[in-house]
Amino acid sequence: MELETLDPYLAMGLEEVVLEQVAAGGDPVIHFWDWEKKAVTIGNFQNAEGEVYLHRCKRSGVPVIRRASGGGTMFHVPSNEIVFSICAPPGVISNDISRSYQELLEPIVEALKDFGLNPTIDENNIMLGKKKISL
Repeated sequence: MELETLDPYLAMGLEEVVLEQVAAGGDPVIHFWDWEKKAVTIGNFQNAEGEVYLHRCKRSGVPVIRRASGGGTMFHVPSNEIVFSICAPPGVISNDISRSYQELLEPIVEALKDFGLNPTIDENNIMLGKKKISL
């Protein structure tokens, strides 16, 4: 399988649209992509000034984009990661934290096999051999 390469603003816009569709009763969605250029993404409720050296990003031409879905701050580098987003309506994923990790990670592991990888799940992490590859 080949990853689509997306402009960072387009990627975050698509994630927002999918999030809205799922919230309106649509099916769960898992989306994989690669970045077209370097970018920093921040979660919906994060303070950009407290999380990112904004002046350095501006000077380097690295966009800082807020994700509608939340989460933490991440620096993205093209061809250096497989990015994925999971959007699911309430009730699809278990309220039990350990079980919810399993329910979220299993489809990701299966999809990564389509990219020629052989990942496994160790507790709440996706592993390639002895290396953790997910947050």
